[in-house]
Amino acid sequence: MTMSELPLYKQIQLAIKEQIRQGRLRPGDRIPSEKELAEQFHVSLITSKNALAGLADEGIAVRVRGKGTFVAGLSPVDLTADKPAAPVAAPRRRLPDLIGLVVPSVRTGVELRLLDIIESAIYARGYSLMLRLSRGSPDRERQAIRHMHENGASGLLLFPIGASHDMRSLRLSDKLRLPFVLIDRHYSGVPASSVVSDNYNGAAAAARELLLRGHGRIALLTPPDEHSVIAERLAGFAETLHRHGVGHDPELLHVMPYAVIHGPREESIRQLLPWLRQHRGTFTAMVVLDRELALIARDVLDRLAAPLPPADMVTFDNPGLPGISYIRQNETAIGERAVHLLMTLIQRPDAARQRMIVPTELVVPQDADVIGS
Repeated sequence: MTMSELPLYKQIQLAIKEQIRQGRLRPGDRIPSEKELAEQFHVSLITSKNALAGLADEGIAVRVRGKGTFVAGLSPVDLTADKPAAPVAAPRRRLPDLIGLVVPSVRTGVELRLLDIIESAIYARGYSLMLRLSRGSPDRERQAIRHMHENGASGLLLFPIGASHDMRSLRLSDKLRLPFVLIDRHYSGVPASSVVSDNYNGAAAAARELLLRGHGRIALLTPPDEHSVIAERLAGFAETLHRHGVGHDPELLHVMPYAVIHGPREESIRQLLPWLRQHRGTFTAMVVLDRELALIARDVLDRLAAPLPPADMVTFDNPGLPGISYIRQNETAIGERAVHLLMTLIQRPDAARQRMIVPTELVVPQDADVIGS
């Protein structure tokens, strides 16, 4: 029987076997996908699927769910035989197991420490890390998720930027059947595993610290209430003041958009300066719910004639400024628990989704080296 007389799927199989015999495809190499073979040989997807299935049945190829089809560690002399080839003693090249991580940026100390912890935890489990930055763009975030899936990631750690009502990235991950764990976010009513800091009690501790120092007029600077982190911090601050019988004057609340907070520093200062100049005489202390915003506020206060003493400000995350108390997040616990949850989902896709809350800690200057911690 000539080559042209063979069934189409057999012709594809012989072509692949010939590439392996010639060394153009080696043990561990990826074989073109069903779609790629269909386009190359001008056949249907069913035909190309049957060709790959036959190679797998013969032991020539190994099909890895979610990653593709790869050349098995077989002897080239056996590839033309009609019966399954015998495996050789030489070890096969191990295919990399990938875990995807999508984060907005890696600029802050918290982000850098979190990245370091996650990479170490993934490496210890025999996986490699694939990192993509969304840079504040929902479109880039979803492109990154698709990229992770197309490159055979086993799972995904996602630090989403979407608002509390925007769950497109979560739905995309579900559609792609890509196990994922959320970091620093959770969505009400959505069955997704997540690991978050105890933002509520962190903000409560910040407010309580200033109340115990005798402050009753406390300004609050915050990013917009767009996701669970800020919502919980706002609630922790407001409810703590209420429990202490202190009402919060709406005039002492100032919201600055993320685009301004993370934009050019001089523009951020220019936008915050009028509000602080107008209200500086109406408060004696300040809580800031974002580290970058705290740095902007200090720059503005330094330009005013009535600056705020460092001891009268509390912020989230170490600002690296002497005298300022801050709420410290436990990046080690967040990263390690997120990786643990993801590995559970990879091994047991039907495992119950969990939300883990990691405690925060109030750090005051005399308790730690604020600059170095």
